[in-house]
Amino acid sequence: MSPAPAEPEVDPRKALAALGCAEPLDLKRVQGGWDTLLWRFHTADDHRHSLRIYFLPDRDDIVRRERIALETCAAAGLPAPRVEESGEFQGLPALVLSWCEGLPILSFAEKRPWQLWRLARLFGRVKY
Repeated sequence: MSPAPAEPEVDPRKALAALGCAEPLDLKRVQGGWDTLLWRFHTADDHRHSLRIYFLPDRDDIVRRERIALETCAAAGLPAPRVEESGEFQGLPALVLSWCEGLPILSFAEKRPWQLWRLARLFGRVKY
């Protein structure tokens, strides 16, 4: 098994400018992504966003599947980040997403694995 690639050096302000986004305010790195570099920020209109830059091998397929999943959730009216911009920066796929407050489901599951059965049942009952 080969080691995971090192995180590339990325200037998130330059990445956002390349994607055609407004000047970010209060730009902060978010830790915890496995296959992405992630920052959150807000804009002058006080909307909150995130920047995701994918850097692992097979990233094109990963970003394609994630984008399909997010757009499907949006079409169904489910609470998930909305894809606002997409493109490349330094040869890496990048997405600007709306920021969703709260705790990612994976973080919740890591802290309370005994709740997975209950969560799976609740997800199975979701109607859209």
